[in-house]
Amino acid sequence: MYLCSTQSKWYTFELFFGILLRYHLQLYRKVFKEPLITYYQEDKQEIDKVLDIFIRTNRGGEPLSYSNLLMSFVTAYWQKDTRTEFHRLCEQVFAIGNPGFMIDSDFILKTCLVLFSRDIKFRLNNFKTEVVSEIEQNWERISRCIREAFRLIESWGFNYSNMKARNAVIPIAYYIYNHGIEKTINDNPIMHKEEKDVMRKWFCISLLRHVFGGQSDYVLKGIRDVLNAHANEARFPFDEIKEAFKGNQAKSLSFNEEVIDGLLSLHKDDPSCYPVMALIYSHFDFGNQVYHKDHLHPAAYFCNLRKDGNMTDEEYDFYKNSENWDTMPNLQLLNGTLNESKNARPLEEWVKEKSIDLDNQLIPRDASLDIKDFKDFITKRRALLKERLMTIVQ
Repeated sequence: MYLCSTQSKWYTFELFFGILLRYHLQLYRKVFKEPLITYYQEDKQEIDKVLDIFIRTNRGGEPLSYSNLLMSFVTAYWQKDTRTEFHRLCEQVFAIGNPGFMIDSDFILKTCLVLFSRDIKFRLNNFKTEVVSEIEQNWERISRCIREAFRLIESWGFNYSNMKARNAVIPIAYYIYNHGIEKTINDNPIMHKEEKDVMRKWFCISLLRHVFGGQSDYVLKGIRDVLNAHANEARFPFDEIKEAFKGNQAKSLSFNEEVIDGLLSLHKDDPSCYPVMALIYSHFDFGNQVYHKDHLHPAAYFCNLRKDGNMTDEEYDFYKNSENWDTMPNLQLLNGTLNESKNARPLEEWVKEKSIDLDNQLIPRDASLDIKDFKDFITKRRALLKERLMTIVQ
């Protein structure tokens, strides 16, 4: 019994050792004997191609983007600590807005290329020594212009949640930089008012038309060309930018009736809802007050509504459908004080008590504000908003 047990152990050991030796020999052959490394010879000495090869071969390790490598290149030419400067700027921008705007080195490098390079694509050759030197020499102004651009769009009511195309901020930073107005653009609401009003209109329309959704380099370069052509004028050339892209359906800043109907169907929490409202309420003083999206007829009424004998099935379905009460025709912009005073109060009661200016809030005068006439109210207000939008965007 004992001998059998011992023999079994020796047999198991020999089997295990044999397997280990066999795999060891296979590993040895794979590493030291067999020519398994594949390669091809790259004859051209283009640094961008070398970086591209490095990125592709490095995918198995810690991921590195092209901008990571560009950052390393820029850092090598700077006297300052580039990464610290970029990180500080990202933190400063994040402190703007609620929630704060988020940018990264890609955004900063792209802004620098738009400012100083003829070609704005992410290529190492575009970060020539003279370009990097110009960025370093003007870094304080560049970083301030980026901060002021985000401060400006925050004053229009935008934040990280409702502003999805951050590249749309680059032309604003470019305009501020080239007109040398970084010290005055936000400090005095009266100064540059016409410029800012037109800039806000362009910004909202650009977001709604999603012109930065693809081929953003093409868009940024086209806008820069127009801005440069009118660099000596103290105005933001919206009409000229619109004209420059009118032939490109994907980048056009024009609206047709179908598009506007779609915008008026946006729900309150849709990221595109705020840009539409900022256009509709373009007569508001965005520089001095903070505005909130708010339901005219309170959402609580519709959410808590229960069917009774005074309401038909058709009426009940209309009232409960969020497409009717949670979209643009039942939304308005209110400053913080008015918004707090309204809460879930009935529209008719609130308008009377606060002496609300119907024209200012774009509430149709020929519509009843009683909740029982909600269907008629929504129909008339949709028509009013559509007419106003058509006027603004044409």
